[in-house]
Amino acid sequence: MKSLYTGIELSKDQKKIPVYNGIFFHSKYSPEREAQGFSAQFQESGFFIILGLAGGYHIQSLAQKFPNSKIIAVEAEQNDLDFLMEIEAVQELKKNPNIHFASFTTLSQKILQNYVPSTDGKLFAKALRQWENSFSEQAQKAKKIIEETIKAISADYSVQKHFGKIWQHNILENLSLAKHSSSFQEFVQDFDTSKTAAIIAAGPSLDESVAELKENRSAFFIISTDTAYSALLKNNVVADVV
Repeated sequence: MKSLYTGIELSKDQKKIPVYNGIFFHSKYSPEREAQGFSAQFQESGFFIILGLAGGYHIQSLAQKFPNSKIIAVEAEQNDLDFLMEIEAVQELKKNPNIHFASFTTLSQKILQNYVPSTDGKLFAKALRQWENSFSEQAQKAKKIIEETIKAISADYSVQKHFGKIWQHNILENLSLAKHSSSFQEFVQDFDTSKTAAIIAAGPSLDESVAELKENRSAFFIISTDTAYSALLKNNVVADVV
């Protein structure tokens, strides 16, 4: 499969610029100077998703302005990314551990793997103007992928925030109770060490393994999470520790 780009031309200052049917994706005169205008749009650091890697000059400028920020540079297909690797600026970007390349196939996964809202701050998604104008259909598809992925992240953090309050409350309650409980050494001294410890959490594999726990109950010391406890009870398996 061919790249969306149709060639590479040199600017007046001898920088390689990808083109599409005669359209230059960076300034024909000074791509690096033009790139400063792109990064000037952003006044604060954050997590950046840039639609259109192209020659990489705009991303280079952004990384220089916010050296600690993570950046995902997006192209439609892996073939497009491979095509652009001929450009020296893109090769340099690849050496930066904070910069990641993604096609539409890997974009959602890259965001999920690298974006941590609590530490990375605000997410910015911005298209290189020439890229969006030339590949409008691809730009819309990329925006949809980003939107759906951010919704999933937001939902996950909402759950964490909700249950985090409960967990924190329970931790403090348990600490107050712990001073009245027996020591850990006293607690475990009567454990039968001939048994195998089975640590059980909720999930699809529990349905497959619960039969083994029932058939060989005496062989296991079962430690269950709170979410798995009710599932075990439904199968007449009582955990030793929850």
